[in-house]
Amino acid sequence: MNFLKNFKLTIFFSVIIFLPSAQADLLNFALSGYCDDKDIIILQSETISPPTDFNLKELNPDAVDDLYKKNMSSIVMEFRCNALILMSEAEIKAGFKNKPKGPVGTFTDEAWVGLREKYPGVSGVLRLSQAGYSIDHTYAILYMASSCDSLCGYVYFIQYKLVNGSWVYDKRVLVAKS
Repeated sequence: MNFLKNFKLTIFFSVIIFLPSAQADLLNFALSGYCDDKDIIILQSETISPPTDFNLKELNPDAVDDLYKKNMSSIVMEFRCNALILMSEAEIKAGFKNKPKGPVGTFTDEAWVGLREKYPGVSGVLRLSQAGYSIDHTYAILYMASSCDSLCGYVYFIQYKLVNGSWVYDKRVLVAKS
């Protein structure tokens, strides 16, 4: 009987968490350009935490606060489109396994070859945070990191604004680019 109890808990914790509709709408808007792309991109299924050492004064402060609060822990996302493959961090790292690392834990071009051999057709990896929202839910911020080779990628905080019930791009803060 105790085994059954643990088994149910295991199933419970492996179930994909469905996003609230507001966050799903934002995610659909933010990723729509990737879904229309001809390249295949890996979307990491676990959300990531944004760095805290950046000046984000031009972004909505309530949304920034909410972004950091929500990203104290990771959730599993569900998102589907033809050009995005949802994959766990462990699966992504397995593609780089036993390949040389560059400075500060970055992966070298040879490691990217390894990832592309393991997952043919993949052109890059995309990681997202959970969205942070302003108190009135008219602004949202995502932290987005994209990479496609050892010297190909960007990291942004992206702010969206709710206009007539739909999310639109507002502004972004570049964190890193290679």
